Amino acid sequence: MASCYSLKSRGFRAFLATQFLGAFNDNAFKLLVFLVAQNLLEDSTSFLAMAGALFTIPFIVFSAYAGFLADRFSKKQVMVWAKLAEVLIMILGGVAIMSGSLAAMAGVLFLMGSQSAFFGPAKYGFLPEALPDEDLSRGNGQVQMWTFLAIIAGTALAGPLFQVFQFGIRLRGGYVVGCVGRPYLASIVLIVVAVLGVTVSLAITSVKSAGSRKPFQLNFLRSVVATVCEVRPNRALFLCMMGSCYFWFLGALYQMNILLFAEKVMGVNAIQTGFLLTSIALGVGVGSVLAGRWSNEQVEFGLVPIGAIGLGVFSVGLSFSGGSYAATLVLLFCLGMSCGFYNIPLHAYIQQESPADSKGRILGVTNVLNFVAILLASGALMLLQKAGGFSPASVFLVTGILSFFVIAYIIRLLPDFLVRFVLWLLTRTVYRVRVRGRENLPRKGGALLVCNHVSYVDGLLVQACTQRFVRFLMYRGFYEAKWLNPLCRLGRAIPVSADDSPKTIVTNLRRASEYLMQGELVCIFAEGAITRTGNLLPFSRGLEAIMKRADTPVIPVHLDELWGSLFSFEGGRILGRLPSRLPYPVTVAFGKPLASDATASEVRSAVAELAADNFTARRNTSELLSTRFFRQARRTPRRFCMADSTGKRLSYAQAMVAGMALSRAIRRRCRGEEMVGIMLPNSVMAALINVAVTVLGKVPVNLNFTASEDALSTAIKTCGIKTVFTSRTFLGKAGLREREGMVHLEEFLSESRQGDKIVAWLGFWLLPHWLLKHVYRSDRRRNTRSLATVMFSSGSTGTPKGVMLSHANVNSNIEGLYQVLRLGPADTVLGILPLFHSFGFTGTLWFPLTTGRSVVFHSNPLDFKVVGELVHEYQAAILTATPTFLMGYLRKCTAEQFASLQHVVVGAEKLKERLAASFEKKFGICPLEGYGCTELSPIVSLNVPDIVLADMTQKGSKQGTIGQPLPGIAAKIVDPDTFEALPCGTEGLLLIKGPNVMLGYLGNEEKTREVMHGDWYATGDVAVIDGDGFITITDRLSRFSKIGGEMVPHIKVEEKIHEVLGIAGEQICAVTAVPDERKGEKLVVLFQTGRLEIDDVHEQLRTSALPNLWVPRKDAFHSVDGLPVLGTGKLDLKGIKALALGAEANGKGEEKA
Repeated sequence: MASCYSLKSRGFRAFLATQFLGAFNDNAFKLLVFLVAQNLLEDSTSFLAMAGALFTIPFIVFSAYAGFLADRFSKKQVMVWAKLAEVLIMILGGVAIMSGSLAAMAGVLFLMGSQSAFFGPAKYGFLPEALPDEDLSRGNGQVQMWTFLAIIAGTALAGPLFQVFQFGIRLRGGYVVGCVGRPYLASIVLIVVAVLGVTVSLAITSVKSAGSRKPFQLNFLRSVVATVCEVRPNRALFLCMMGSCYFWFLGALYQMNILLFAEKVMGVNAIQTGFLLTSIALGVGVGSVLAGRWSNEQVEFGLVPIGAIGLGVFSVGLSFSGGSYAATLVLLFCLGMSCGFYNIPLHAYIQQESPADSKGRILGVTNVLNFVAILLASGALMLLQKAGGFSPASVFLVTGILSFFVIAYIIRLLPDFLVRFVLWLLTRTVYRVRVRGRENLPRKGGALLVCNHVSYVDGLLVQACTQRFVRFLMYRGFYEAKWLNPLCRLGRAIPVSADDSPKTIVTNLRRASEYLMQGELVCIFAEGAITRTGNLLPFSRGLEAIMKRADTPVIPVHLDELWGSLFSFEGGRILGRLPSRLPYPVTVAFGKPLASDATASEVRSAVAELAADNFTARRNTSELLSTRFFRQARRTPRRFCMADSTGKRLSYAQAMVAGMALSRAIRRRCRGEEMVGIMLPNSVMAALINVAVTVLGKVPVNLNFTASEDALSTAIKTCGIKTVFTSRTFLGKAGLREREGMVHLEEFLSESRQGDKIVAWLGFWLLPHWLLKHVYRSDRRRNTRSLATVMFSSGSTGTPKGVMLSHANVNSNIEGLYQVLRLGPADTVLGILPLFHSFGFTGTLWFPLTTGRSVVFHSNPLDFKVVGELVHEYQAAILTATPTFLMGYLRKCTAEQFASLQHVVVGAEKLKERLAASFEKKFGICPLEGYGCTELSPIVSLNVPDIVLADMTQKGSKQGTIGQPLPGIAAKIVDPDTFEALPCGTEGLLLIKGPNVMLGYLGNEEKTREVMHGDWYATGDVAVIDGDGFITITDRLSRFSKIGGEMVPHIKVEEKIHEVLGIAGEQICAVTAVPDERKGEKLVVLFQTGRLEIDDVHEQLRTSALPNLWVPRKDAFHSVDGLPVLGTGKLDLKGIKALALGAEANGKGEEKA
């Protein structure tokens, strides 16, 4: 039955209050009766025993009937009826007390026991119907806690009620005829509590009747036997029922033995004995709550062995604690906690797994068995003491030893308990597991879990997230290892290997299918190996073979944050580092079920989308960029941090102190300003100003000084910038004019206060980071979703737009880069891309500063010779460039200068194969082509080096592609008109989803809506994604022309022209389109003057394999002095189109003349 309420709902709180009030009355009235009996009788032992039996017998006789009612009617109705009966019984109880008749009181005790017996099955059956599965254990924990608090309160208040209301005995002729004093006041209190219970019960969550139509059986013994026989085939459920009986057996035995232990061994008074009983009751309550909380939103069997071991250990301890009252109190409290750990999972499982139409009956029979166990406890205690001569201390010792045997027997019968115990310890010590999408796991029936593979403990973590048993397909080499085989056999894993014979492979895959059809959960790590690249590997089609025979759902699963843990291959080997945190945080996400015929590529896409969701969720726990930099600086204060080509060099401590000092000066200069402009070339000072503004909690905006005057003015106006930090020297060299609000660093730095530096130095070395960030940050409300910067897009296709990037956006790109690039702690990044470029901001500023790497800045990436010298001098490991820059390095730099490079990341333009080959041949390193855009913080995908091992190769790159998406980024191809997803290998519009997707365009919601489709960003690029997840860009949607109803790609025509000219690695022409009256659009070719013969090229195009519609007309070729490019090296498509329109207009004018 679907549950839609929560632990915090008004209805559930009413249920807890109803339960509390009922348990309070039960215990208060029972103890009042016992106190009256002690005053009436010289030896009340026989009466107390008889009264206790009368209260217990109804639970044995009526629980089965109560279960029938709970299944036939709404459980809320049954509870309300029981509470109404309690009011009548309390009225009768008041009459009995005032009459002084012990027989009447005993009769009322029988009625109270009957009322509680009818209330019980409805109470426990209500929980799984009113609460979702993930709250069931916590719900049971709260019920047990409030129950034991009610027992303590009722027991504690009965004595004061007896004394305050001055109970006495009225005799007539030697017979008791009533009580003197004010006993009616005690009766009124109990009646009021009962009435209050009825009132509160009306607010309990309404649940529908289970609708059972099973016939009523008058013979309760036959009903009990039939129910036990019905449950017996379900081994786990039956053992939980027996385990519950053992709990109540021990509970009764402990309660009786504590009284004897206190009297005969410790020699304490009644009040001290009461404290001992209170201690164990409190322990049960606390243990129950902790068991519910530590069950991680499921029924956690791993707590049962912990509880059983505690029962054994603390029982044995009590046998030796008679000489110390304090030690006995502590041990009893711990014993009670162990009881809570032991009982809550068992009880929750019985509630959860009992069939809906017989839940009440099974819970009722469980009650019968529990109270039989309570009676047996009395007999066992008598047998141990009378026949065996055991002292109370020895009884504790025997029960402790018995508990060890019981848990050993349970584990032998049901090894899942041991597995869950190990998993519980793992996820409470080494790892802290967060689960997302647990509701997507089926409660019953088979399902194939398909998971990414990041570490050697992935299987354990997946199993820890569900109470259901999961059978794993496992690499045969590990399965057959002597030290691991017993655990693998215990886990019933299925061994597989690529080296197996075809017949063995088919047999094992068929076994997996059979287990699915039998209703089991089976998990496969479809990558076939643990990732060494840090990225999601291609998925094996073995999962398709498994699902051919099984019509069950496929559940995509993603493990997040494990890269970098002890058992992952970060750095190239496992156990190669100390854990950064303990417990180590891990997120396990379960996606929505896919159809059984889902292909491997479709499942891989679903897992990638889960990864994007997981990475996005990280923003709730990630930190601001400035906070991360501060942490890193405190961790490695003397490590080299940044330098530039002017010779300035700073350590991490020096850089952080300088940034903090500057932030104080900027705060005084920019009061009330949210965004601060920065117009500086790449340098240490540009980096420090960015750091200082970020530390202050303001938004740095690096202005593109290569843009037009209009574009600069628009950017400043859009951001509301009043202050722009720049340099007088730089403005002069760049030929830029002065603007209002410009602050020259030459004067600004000279005016800085010495006190700022002293305060910054003291703050860095003395204050904790959490205090320091409040001291320096002007806006303390900022979080990772707050703006980190506004970047203006390159404007290659139109007016630059202000892209809002948050700290979480930039952080996600940093995390993705860090995961796929193998870097050492001393590696250096060469920062030559300007900071107004999004990769310059993310990849060459914040990436090194937040990950402990160093960065060397240079202001001009076209100073090829200087770049080569800087790489050599600082032994740089990472170089970021465009293909245009690579051609310059080929001409101006030596192989020796680039010998230290480990990664050359290339983007912005298409990397030609011949250029990549030439670069690799000269420098011995292959450039890695990537892809991104400002709106995506900016990196989307990247080729990374292949991992080649003796027995496997993991592909990290494919020539001609832009690589796989970074971890945490999902990509898909859709139809550009309908936005329907297209199959793998189909060309279409590229959409991106992930935490790197911008917040939006500043002040332009309409443009934001145009590019955002839900969580997906439409890149405007036409691409293909292959089965391994590698993306190939084929064109930009804006670089297509619709001619005669057919889409013609400009890039394909450009590539063909370069091919017939035999030119590679250089762009000498560009294709664009202008309006055409006849066909809608017309292709136009702009080429560098003197670089091609129009007649010759046109003829070769006409005779090539290009469709005729794709061949530009001969009069559409126009020579230009140079192709317009942006500051980033990209073609200026807007400028190219303007040139084409002008050239075409001039051509038409000449024709008319």
